[in-house]
Amino acid sequence: MRRLLPFCWFIATLLLSSSVIAQPFVIARISNNPAKTIARLQPMADYLAEHLGDYGYSKGKVIVAKDYSHLQTLVKQERIDWITESGWMATKLELTNLASAELIKWKKGHREYKSYILVKHDSPILELKSLQGKVIGLEDDSSMSGFFMPIIMLDDNGLEAVQLSSPSEALVDDKKVHYSFYHKESNGAFWLDKGIVSAIAISSKDWHGDRYSNYHKEHFKIIAQSAPMPRAFELAPKHLSPELVEAVKTLMLPVPEAMPDLAQQYEGTTQFDRLTPTDRAWLERIKTSSQQLSL
Repeated sequence: MRRLLPFCWFIATLLLSSSVIAQPFVIARISNNPAKTIARLQPMADYLAEHLGDYGYSKGKVIVAKDYSHLQTLVKQERIDWITESGWMATKLELTNLASAELIKWKKGHREYKSYILVKHDSPILELKSLQGKVIGLEDDSSMSGFFMPIIMLDDNGLEAVQLSSPSEALVDDKKVHYSFYHKESNGAFWLDKGIVSAIAISSKDWHGDRYSNYHKEHFKIIAQSAPMPRAFELAPKHLSPELVEAVKTLMLPVPEAMPDLAQQYEGTTQFDRLTPTDRAWLERIKTSSQQLSL
């Protein structure tokens, strides 16, 4: 019996060590719909964890951040292993040296999309400069197409944007463009249709998809559109080793072709690409604009 004790302690130590080392592979994303986001990302997290056992992962997990500040905290605490986000969030994470963009994610067959500025069909506003002294509805401050790109477009036209707490708030300066967040596409469409705002910013994917009805497409018109921008990014937190980052990319790149059902669950992914010099140049330009505009 005494001879068995050291062996038992050895086995117990091994089991304890393995339970301490084993950890979940965590994918994170900002969303105001946690249940829906977890359902979309969990299969990919499980798949990656299953094939990354050599790196100490035992299962997949999804953490939904409520906003960028929350996501930033999670990265700093090294609680996440991978991030799937928009170009705007990718820009902010790279600017703060918290994560690096590693892959471009195609969604529903599209690698790129644009930001559209809409006005009512009978509006006298025909160009961005005519928005001076007016109110535009923007989506929210985490949106690339519905916030950051429209702000850049206004700046490119010599227009400064200032935020209002609501679209009915008194204007601060009639020489500036004022904006208020609509948060949901239905709110933005309602605001524009009822004349609560003079314009709204949306993504081309929403306009050409099923988010806007035939009524909206008959009563709204596009007066400006941005240059094409990457649909979405896959990012690696800086605390990951280069070997692990490359292992994750190697696993993800063939998924859309080899396991289309898994890719489809992952927010309608149809392809992954490594970043090209053009993609990197786009990110650098957005980072520069972000710093210049203090966003």
